[in-house]
Amino acid sequence: MRWSERYKYALNSICWPDWAQAFSKSLSFPSALCPCRSLPTHTQSTHSLLPPQCYPARILWLAQSVIPPVPPFARLPAHVVDAASDQFIGLDGQYSAPLLARAFRKCRVSQPSLAAWLEQRLAGRIDDAARGFGASMAMSIWMAFTLFAGTNLGTVDPQDFRNVEELLRTDEERRCNDPDEIIESDDIIAAHQPEIARLIRNKLDETLSNYADDVDVDDVDMIYRMLLVEVLVLSYAVKPWSSRMDNGADGLS
Repeated sequence: MRWSERYKYALNSICWPDWAQAFSKSLSFPSALCPCRSLPTHTQSTHSLLPPQCYPARILWLAQSVIPPVPPFARLPAHVVDAASDQFIGLDGQYSAPLLARAFRKCRVSQPSLAAWLEQRLAGRIDDAARGFGASMAMSIWMAFTLFAGTNLGTVDPQDFRNVEELLRTDEERRCNDPDEIIESDDIIAAHQPEIARLIRNKLDETLSNYADDVDVDDVDMIYRMLLVEVLVLSYAVKPWSSRMDNGADGLS
């Protein structure tokens, strides 16, 4: 399925009513009503990912995003995301390099363009902690979509990544140029895929906490953006429920 077709599926799956769009454009979000005001401030991360309890309060503002919404049939449940991540945990309770390497080999077969795109970004001169963060999360994301969609996960191509990167760049520029904008592009993605966002944010906080001043924040930010693009590309590659032929894949086995 071409990217334009995935875009059409996404837009047709969530129809924003006219009153919602008009209302969201005419008012500023009442931050006092946001549940995150009562939460402790996260000082270890510079990213603005909202906690899940904030999504219902701010869902109205997604209508203004350049990023197409992820259709309900492509949203991954928590148990699938956790199961995918657990496949790469070794006996020591940490992500296992051999298991991740094996996953990359399988990814080259099932999603060659995704594997090549990821490897190009992970093979550069970047901080080892950032590379570890990227490799573990990239394979966990791919495995989660594979377990969830099985053969109904379409094969992505290089143009899909270019299109999503341009979408993300455009959305970020629009928000930077709007003084009344209250949320960031990664908040939008987190609202559409909250369980994957939870996994990424937990690993991000763990990486920043464990390595503190030893990690290159610019490299981590680059990897974080890479993961956001991967999440969107694979989200748009999931075919509608009506065309599903199985209940998922078998992971690394």
